[in-house]
Amino acid sequence: SIVNINYRERDNGVIDIQLGGAELVNGGRYSELETYPDPTIDPDRPDFLGVRFVDTGDDIIISGGSLHGAFQARDVEIKAIKDRLDAMAAALIKGINDIHTQGNGLSYIDQAIASTNSVLNVNAPFGDNIAELPFPVEEGSFEVHVFDESTTPPTLVETITVPVTTSGPISGWTTLGDIEGAINASAFLTSLADGNGILNITPDSGYSFTFANDTSGVLTAIGLNGLLTGSDAASINVNQDIEDNPEWLSTGFSLDPLETGDNAAALALAAVRGMELLDNDSQTLNEYFESTIVEVGIRSRSNLDTLAVQQAFVLDFAQRRQEVSGVSLDEEATYLIQYQRAFEASARVISVTDRMLDTLVNLVR
Repeated sequence: SIVNINYRERDNGVIDIQLGGAELVNGGRYSELETYPDPTIDPDRPDFLGVRFVDTGDDIIISGGSLHGAFQARDVEIKAIKDRLDAMAAALIKGINDIHTQGNGLSYIDQAIASTNSVLNVNAPFGDNIAELPFPVEEGSFEVHVFDESTTPPTLVETITVPVTTSGPISGWTTLGDIEGAINASAFLTSLADGNGILNITPDSGYSFTFANDTSGVLTAIGLNGLLTGSDAASINVNQDIEDNPEWLSTGFSLDPLETGDNAAALALAAVRGMELLDNDSQTLNEYFESTIVEVGIRSRSNLDTLAVQQAFVLDFAQRRQEVSGVSLDEEATYLIQYQRAFEASARVISVTDRMLDTLVNLVR
């Protein structure tokens, strides 16, 4: 009942057992099994275990039984739901950050900020789809605008356009190091990619900055000036920089400090709720969530129906077996009475026959 096995009985009565085509018991020899953390299921879950043979290290092939059911639920059914939740979270993060990274809030950024997605190799070209980045980078550019905070309102003193190349010869593709260098060319900003692949940007005292017009998606990809961090349902969170400085929350796109009524970014952030971001840009977040709930309900109902059918089969087989091999007490009592009466009749016949023989012998004498 735990796993589906095959067995063979020898002429001497010894049973050989195979598990998934591999030898489990062969005469006096047997193979031990062990559980082990399986990172191929989920590298972040050391409690997800596989089962393998101790001597060879090969995973056992399980095609039935309760263990197969547990693995099927964990590795297929629940994983499918988790993947959909991760897709929702990733779409929300990207949709929000694509807007937030290019906007500005009640005040410009006047302290050091850091990206939230690391690029371990600062010389890796973005067009090569860096594995650790959760979102793609495309051909384009973005702008960094620097303001002098000593004036009222702050004065725009510098605009840096950072090109992002992801086509042509690979030697010309943009890297994190290139972005670091481009920002360092500013007279008022210092940029540094640290050993963990995190890009840090620090304005000089008395200056602030903001980002605009990112057509490459690189700011979202590396997590710079985003509202949300993470890449899936398990890691999604609010950027600590925004929590600590809520005045940086992007509400508008205008670079004119006097245009205090600009709420275009805030409206764009609210509109993400109705944007078709999922299923090849055909479903909104709410529609995708509802379809996920419907799919879970349908699969659950289907499994319950399948279970009911299988239980009915088992019950029918058990009744048929009972009809063939079962014992009826009423029937056996009837048979017992019949045998008892037959025995009594036979005994009387023997008794009569015995007396007849005695009489016959006495007559002859």
